[in-house]
Amino acid sequence: WWDNDQGLTMWVTERDMTGATELKELVDKVDAVSANYQGAIGTAVGNLTEESVTAVANALANAKNTLALDGKTPEQIAGAHIALQTAIDDLVTVQPTEGKFYTIASASEQNEDSRTGKMIYVNADGGMKFDVADNTNLGYLFQFEAAGEGQFYMYNVAKDRYLSTAKEHGYGQEESLAEEITGAKKVTIKNLGRENVVGLWPEGGAMIHAQDANSVVVAWNNEENNNGSA
Repeated sequence: WWDNDQGLTMWVTERDMTGATELKELVDKVDAVSANYQGAIGTAVGNLTEESVTAVANALANAKNTLALDGKTPEQIAGAHIALQTAIDDLVTVQPTEGKFYTIASASEQNEDSRTGKMIYVNADGGMKFDVADNTNLGYLFQFEAAGEGQFYMYNVAKDRYLSTAKEHGYGQEESLAEEITGAKKVTIKNLGRENVVGLWPEGGAMIHAQDANSVVVAWNNEENNNGSA
C-alpha cells in the first residue's frame, strides 16, 4: 500500500491462528474452576492429589503464555491445547481403600431440604434409595472392591450383594444388586472439582443420581449437572 503523502509502504500478512479460539475456550473453562481444584487437594476419598493439580496449573500457565506470544505457530497452539487437556484428563482422585466401610452422601448444593447430606442405602427389597442416615442400618454401609483399571465393584454390607445396575432417570430402581461379582457393574470414581466430591459412574451408564429424599437412585444422564446428584 502506498501513501502519497508519507511515501509509506505497508504489507498485510495472513497469520494462521488455527486452534487459537479453541485453546482460549479451554483456558477460560479451566481458569474458572482452577481454584476449585486447589481447594480439592487432600488425602481423603474424593480429594485430588497435589501432584495432579500442580500439573494442571502448569499446563494452564503454559497455555496462557502461548496465547500471549507474538508470532505463535499452530504447532505451539496445538501443543499447549493437548498438554492442558491431558492434565485435566489425568487429574487423580483419591480412591477408596479395600476392606474399609463407606457411606455415600449427597453433596448437592441445591434442594437442601431433600438432598443435601442424605445418604444412599439399600432397602429390604434390594433397591437403592436415598434418605437420612440410620447408624443402626447396615444398608447404608458399602465397600469398594478393586475391579482393575482404576475401577471398583460396589458391595453392600447388609444385603451381601453388588451393584448391578443404575437405571435411567425416571424408570425407578426396584432391583439394583447382584449376588455374584460376575454380575456386578464396575464403577468409576472421579472428583467433580470440589473438595471431597465425586461422581460415581457405573460402566455403560451415566452418573449415579438420587432424585429426592426417600426416593430411588438412578443414572443421571447429564454429567455436567453435578450439583444435583454428586
